[in-house]
Amino acid sequence: MTWRPYQNDYVVDYKEELNVEKFPVILVFNREELVFKTNKVEELYEFFKTGLNNLSGHEPCYSAIRSGAIIFLI
Repeated sequence: MTWRPYQNDYVVDYKEELNVEKFPVILVFNREELVFKTNKVEELYEFFKTGLNNLSGHEPCYSAIRSGAIIFLI
């Protein structure tokens, strides 16, 4: 683990960091990383529907559900 002093003026450009091309965007994270990104609610639904019906074959969905998915709409 690395440690650095907190920098008051440090700003993160999340649009660049997460490679967001257009808004609104839906981001799904597990506890460690971004596992799914879309601009369409239907695709989010399919991501979870497919994963719930076949958890062993849809690792990103399974990891999100197992760890408590965190979903952001920005």
